[in-house]
Amino acid sequence: MDYLIDLIIYPFLFAIVLNISVGPLFFLLIETAISKGFRCSLSLIIGIISADLLYICICYFGGKETIRNLEDNWILFLIGGIIIFIYGIRLLTKKKIDLSEIKIKKVDFLNLFVKGFIINVANIGVLIFWMGVVTFSIKNFREDYRVLIFFSTLMSFYLSIEIMKVVLAKKLRSKLSPKVINNINRLLAYIFMIFGIFIALKNFF
Repeated sequence: MDYLIDLIIYPFLFAIVLNISVGPLFFLLIETAISKGFRCSLSLIIGIISADLLYICICYFGGKETIRNLEDNWILFLIGGIIIFIYGIRLLTKKKIDLSEIKIKKVDFLNLFVKGFIINVANIGVLIFWMGVVTFSIKNFREDYRVLIFFSTLMSFYLSIEIMKVVLAKKLRSKLSPKVINNINRLLAYIFMIFGIFIALKNFF
């Protein structure tokens, strides 16, 4: 029973926490699902998860000193905040969407992957979250294979919930007018800009 709790229940709970943490990528994922469809959303998700895996590896193999240096480095927070803020400005000046003219090109998939990866990496708060999860896993699971099972289960739950959000958002597509979608884009732009300012200034307070 303890084995079940450690390697299934805990990963599920962490995946839930990760998914209900409403940040800019949450809104970006919903907007992408509505305006561009499932495959583009999946590319974005893979980019986001790739950034998560990078931070997990940094936390697990980098050691406490490396993590502390990254966490206390105000330059990283500043750069990350600026990247997110600039992306918000780019969204604000983006051409208005006309659902009848949307055509998904092959290049969109790579662009969305890179977009999800960079924006997630730019959010240093993600590193802090994974630092806590890695610390928890090391403390509770002494064997490397159990840590691997823990993170594999966690990321599987996380991916499944993200895909469910995309499917639900896609169902809303037919019920939303271009005006509503464009308003969502504007709201998303402001969220990114505010979040970018918050990240950039976080270490100064």
